Amino acid sequence: MLRRGRTLRCCQRLHGCRLLPAAGRKRLGAGHRSLLTVLGHFTLNSALSILAGCALGSAAPATAISKLAHAGEVSCRPALPFFCGNIHIGCSGLSTVPTFPFKLRTTSGRASIESEGDTSGIGALYEDGRVEWGGDDTYIIVRPRRSNGYIKISADGTYSFRHYSQDAATMSHGHCH
Repeated sequence: MLRRGRTLRCCQRLHGCRLLPAAGRKRLGAGHRSLLTVLGHFTLNSALSILAGCALGSAAPATAISKLAHAGEVSCRPALPFFCGNIHIGCSGLSTVPTFPFKLRTTSGRASIESEGDTSGIGALYEDGRVEWGGDDTYIIVRPRRSNGYIKISADGTYSFRHYSQDAATMSHGHCH
């Protein structure tokens, strides 16, 4: 930032000058004045852009967790077409239960999932589900009211979905945005 009474460093490579007092700017040639004008506008515009970005919150993208906290909804898509017996290392034990895209809606302590593609009735188990918010918005866990299982969403948007049916425990994973 250019201030009165301070020294101003001109571009030595372009104009070959040394340190000049700020008051001496009037004696600079046209090339120097245009350079200072451009630098002054660039500095002002950069500062305004940074301030506007911070004020609008556009500097940092919203995480899936912050989106849930503020908007109360994220859309999630599975990575595989069917639930698996285990997804910790690949998909072991592919089941016949199809996965489905869903919308997760939350309030402070309750959640529900909504999906048109849920043919297995899993979504109905999550009506009025319980919500556990992780510290520092690192994750959220949604649990069904009357059965076992969970949906865990991490801050980066990845999710794991654990479902217990009468036959076995199955898992799914994907991404929420």
